[in-house]
Amino acid sequence: MSGKTYLRNPEFFKRNYFEALKYILPGYLYEDDISTTEKDFNLDDVVINSHIDIANNFSSILPVSANSHSTVYSSLGNIDGASVFFVKQNNLTNITTKKFEDKILSYFDRKFTDFQEASDLETFLESTLIPAIRLNASATTADVFSGIGGTGEIQDYLINNLSWLYLLNTSGFPTDTYDGSAYVKGLITSSLYNGVPVKTNDGIKGLSEFVWKNNLQDYYPTAYFASGTRSDLSGIQQLEKLQTWADVLYSPLYADQSDFKVRDKFEIFIDSQLKSSERTESGPFARLIRALSFLAFDINNDTEEISTLYDLDDCPDEYLPLLAQLIGWDLFGSDPQRWRLQLRSAVSVYKAVGTKKAVQKTVETVFPKNKFPIEGRLTELWESYVPYLIYYALATESPDFRSFDTWTRDKATDMDVEKYSTASMDENIRLAVDKILLDIYTQFPDSFPTISRLQTLYNYRGRDYQVPPFEEYPYYVNTELTDPMLTFIADRLACFGCGSEFATQVSGYIYDNAMAKDDEPKLGSWLIFTSGYNAPPNLDSLIRNLNDNRFDYASLWSGKSSHFKLVLSASEFDFTKKNLDDIDSQDALNFVSRATSKVTPAHAIPLITLDVSGEPDTFSFESGSALPIVYIDREEIDVAAGQNILTSGIHFKAYKRGLNPDGEPLSRSATQSLASTRSFVVSGPFPRNTARRRSYEKVMPFNGYYDRTGFNMPVDFNMASGALEASAIPLGLIPSSLTYAPVSSHVNLPDIWQQCEGPNSINSYYQYNVSNAPLTRGASGTFQSNKDRTVDRGQLPGIYAAMHRIDENRKYLKVLLASGPIGIQNQIASSTNTSAISELETLLASQTSGSLMSTVNSLTNSGTEGYTFPNNVEGYYNFAFGRDLHRLYRIYQSNFNNHRLSDDIQQRDGANIFSHTYGPLLYNHDFDKLGINQNLISTSFENPDKFTVEDSAFTGTGSYTASDADDMYLDTFERVSSGIVDGVELVLTSGTSGDSSFSVIRVPGSQRVSYEDPFLFDKTVLLMRSGVGAATRLRFDISKYAADSGYPIANNFLSPEHDYKVTLKSIVSRDSGLTIGGRSIGAWIHTKPEGGKMWSYTPGGSWVQHDQLISRSDMLTKYAHAKFVPSFDHDPKTTSTNFVCLNDVVTRTSPVLGLEASSVDTFEITFNTKNRELQVPRSYQALAASPSANTHDQLHRLDQNYVIEAFMFPGGQSDEFMLIDKLEVQDMTMSKLSQIFAAGTLSDPLCDLSYLKNTCDEYRVYLSKQDLFDIFKHFNDISGKNATTGYASRDSSKTETIMEAEGGSRIDYRYDGVMITTGTGAFGASVINKFTIKQV
Repeated sequence: MSGKTYLRNPEFFKRNYFEALKYILPGYLYEDDISTTEKDFNLDDVVINSHIDIANNFSSILPVSANSHSTVYSSLGNIDGASVFFVKQNNLTNITTKKFEDKILSYFDRKFTDFQEASDLETFLESTLIPAIRLNASATTADVFSGIGGTGEIQDYLINNLSWLYLLNTSGFPTDTYDGSAYVKGLITSSLYNGVPVKTNDGIKGLSEFVWKNNLQDYYPTAYFASGTRSDLSGIQQLEKLQTWADVLYSPLYADQSDFKVRDKFEIFIDSQLKSSERTESGPFARLIRALSFLAFDINNDTEEISTLYDLDDCPDEYLPLLAQLIGWDLFGSDPQRWRLQLRSAVSVYKAVGTKKAVQKTVETVFPKNKFPIEGRLTELWESYVPYLIYYALATESPDFRSFDTWTRDKATDMDVEKYSTASMDENIRLAVDKILLDIYTQFPDSFPTISRLQTLYNYRGRDYQVPPFEEYPYYVNTELTDPMLTFIADRLACFGCGSEFATQVSGYIYDNAMAKDDEPKLGSWLIFTSGYNAPPNLDSLIRNLNDNRFDYASLWSGKSSHFKLVLSASEFDFTKKNLDDIDSQDALNFVSRATSKVTPAHAIPLITLDVSGEPDTFSFESGSALPIVYIDREEIDVAAGQNILTSGIHFKAYKRGLNPDGEPLSRSATQSLASTRSFVVSGPFPRNTARRRSYEKVMPFNGYYDRTGFNMPVDFNMASGALEASAIPLGLIPSSLTYAPVSSHVNLPDIWQQCEGPNSINSYYQYNVSNAPLTRGASGTFQSNKDRTVDRGQLPGIYAAMHRIDENRKYLKVLLASGPIGIQNQIASSTNTSAISELETLLASQTSGSLMSTVNSLTNSGTEGYTFPNNVEGYYNFAFGRDLHRLYRIYQSNFNNHRLSDDIQQRDGANIFSHTYGPLLYNHDFDKLGINQNLISTSFENPDKFTVEDSAFTGTGSYTASDADDMYLDTFERVSSGIVDGVELVLTSGTSGDSSFSVIRVPGSQRVSYEDPFLFDKTVLLMRSGVGAATRLRFDISKYAADSGYPIANNFLSPEHDYKVTLKSIVSRDSGLTIGGRSIGAWIHTKPEGGKMWSYTPGGSWVQHDQLISRSDMLTKYAHAKFVPSFDHDPKTTSTNFVCLNDVVTRTSPVLGLEASSVDTFEITFNTKNRELQVPRSYQALAASPSANTHDQLHRLDQNYVIEAFMFPGGQSDEFMLIDKLEVQDMTMSKLSQIFAAGTLSDPLCDLSYLKNTCDEYRVYLSKQDLFDIFKHFNDISGKNATTGYASRDSSKTETIMEAEGGSRIDYRYDGVMITTGTGAFGASVINKFTIKQV
């Protein structure tokens, strides 16, 4: 309420309105009361005094604890802290439905609308909410509200937002019989659930009930409100009277807002410890009038409220929405105080509608000024519409439409334009645009969803037509633009007379503003928005000829749009917040969006965008996250009561540490006979752990793999605590046999399958109730809101998928070898029958991938041996990856330190298992990551900067002079730049002229014209020039530069004893672009200097040691691998097109413009890091990498430093260059280890000796990166990397807690009581007479 309410200071309120009635009632009516009844204490004072007593002894009535974390509620246990809750003007108890949802229910992820009936809410309150908001913050409270802080902070929060609902939510002291939480539950259900707010009077009524029902007679006026035996005093009638007085004294009525009697009496007591009570008439008539005065005051309150309806300050909260409705304002938020501010500002907002200021003013009606600046985020847009661009091009650039002499009826007929206007050239241009749109639609129908869906004829411009008029925006605005479509538009414009250059400018403008930018709304549609005006390319020529009416068409190119843009960043908002208390809440975002739309004129269209910026989060699991039904093998249950052991075994009688310390030593001779007393003895129990197997049976992930056996179905995560549900006995299972109820006839189904049983079923089968069976799927009533609390069949672990893909590919390869192309070719080669060869050749020509897959499917379905996988889950348990893949995993563990496995690692280069196995191995192999001097790169193909030895790129920061003996310079000192491209060194010879240089170019795709080859765009390319006397080189010092923090391993390496392949992709050309090739390129593979020497891998296939400083000539002729790139002519100005009218014209302003992906040359070099055939000098073996390191012993080792350098042979012309696209390396040994052997003669990738290798065919199944990822992730899980216990680890320290340090071989190899027949030996001991091995 406003201050005006208090300034009026009325004398009469509901509690004393009877005094006002005395002025209108005759005095004689009171005579009998005065003469016959003495005055009694005024109940106002009596009740308030009792409340003062309660507050003064608050901690004795309610078990509140002082909150040491708060200065406001630190004295809650006495009257200083408690009194504030009795003064209604403090407004501490004003809990609305919205506030309760936002502040309390949100922590339980609930709303009142989630409860269909009040009984549903009561159940939730009893079981969940009431225990969680118990007075003094229980453990449950701490769990639910843990995000708020500690116990003190939580108590502050609950008091601030619940007030009396929190204070009364207690069972009191042990002597109390009434639990105040019952009142709290009832108040929430009866009031808040129905949209009625809880006020101070409701809290005092609850307090009165707590005191009265617990018979705390010292704290309520027993003389007036004690229960009695009379009919008018029995039951809770006296309590209801007491609560009525609470409604009167703490009245929430508007006319009672300035009644400060409760506050004044509390203040007097706190200051002077005095309580007072006035006396007043208490006769029958006086009591009658006082009762009637309550009704009279309620009526008076209504009249006073009516008078405030047009007063923003005094209008009651509940009527503010009606006041807003009168002026057409939509209220934002749920706070009445903010509503008043909005209504007060509505007029000024209405006056500014259509401006940025109106939006800002609206926002400031909710948030403080300048807290949420929005004017700067609003962008007025300009728009271009593709059909209008086509119209503009025809009207201003096509000579055909200059006059009726150039655009004739015959010309229109030749161009297949329906109809011709003799009166309006505008009409003819529109008809031509219609024709072009029809051609575009015919060529790209899938890009026109609206038109394709309607499939109808449109009548306009005097004819029926297949496409709608372009003036009707809705048909075309959602048309999807593509590169081919842009090229087609340019071609059609050329067909209608527009010049090729202008036609490509039109398509380029559309591409740049609709497809290349990601910050504009409606990206890629025919309605193009820009943040400013864009002049047409031919505007200058139009201005020079102002008398030409073509200038009138300029607005069609780019015009002021009725749309405007508002971009908000998701990072500014916390989407867990649900109110308008903070400017970063989710509701704040919704409010700003609504406010913007509210003050937007009818003709304006807001485009509101929420920008989710930043790199995508990388999130992956290394292990399962859910465990559905887990059960133990029945054989093991029978033997060992579910302890996962069998208690019988075959044991050596000989000495064994820990088990048989008194045994005799076992000699070789004792094993010659089964009758030896030192040999086998059947005894027990000897526990054998069965979790360790030579198959994957016990270590495969069970969560996510679901079959249709009935023993492994998806289940609800929220398993109940009932006995049946806890043991997970699903419907239909017969517990005694652990089988499901059989279906012998599909006509006469068993009772259990006769109907769809549900959780409310009253039926019982096999001694358990259907209602107690677990919900294996989501309950239908709550499925949509269960927040993915139910397992589904889409959560298959990757290891199953990888196994399946591998074996399917293995089947395909078998068919390929047996009856496919390879098999047929082998038959042709071995056949001498001409007729048979002819039939085989015909069969070979008919082979397709589809026919081969059909054969595979047929063999699988027929159960042919070798093609049955996966026949059952045992196929996965017994899956064999082969020794090679396990070797690769061992390399991953040792050389790659078991680095993390996540999806992003698969795409990274540098040191990781995927990069080495599949390439490119080198860090920054494609020059994508730029260095500290990235500002030096050229962002345009036109005249890219050339960095010579004298430029800052080679003399400033990020460069050094190679002058030391260890710097690997050739002949003379060199300059090395390492700051332009991260991890890559560019080398120039000191003293060379401008014919030796580097250029680094990176051009964004947004600059690409639609007909240009995308090969050169959105990538970094290097241009190398190497003149006479130069040794210009690109160098990868493999282990020198550390990768950034996103990489699992910082410094790279090469694994010893492996084969490698280097792939250099480049283009050799001239500035004119007329020639491709014609020069030699090379690569130098070597180690870094050690002890004045270095090693190079020669073209002869061997590693050779030489001095660390060599000449350019020796490097080129002895150690480098060279390739001459053949020369062929190239025309960069024209390219082959399928255009009808458009010639692809390229103006050559760059040495690389016009080069295509087809021009790239691939240079491959193989080398190895094998020590087997290498003789290392003794002087080298004695070297050490550092004073503290061991001697080298071998050349190839993990800490060896390798270098790969690429170059163009020097001595060329100054206009010749080598464009380097990328340099890749692949570990071919690891590549082969990653492939699963399928057929042929198996060779060992780790022991591939050339002099022992025979000619043989070996066929392997290729694994993708995803396959390897899924397999190694599973290996990590079972070996203990990602789990507490590695069930399949070979490290006893990881498994001894569950399997003991030793033992645990596969139990399935032993058959207790079947394999062994025993007898009595010489010493009376049991010995083996017969040992039977069953062949399977």
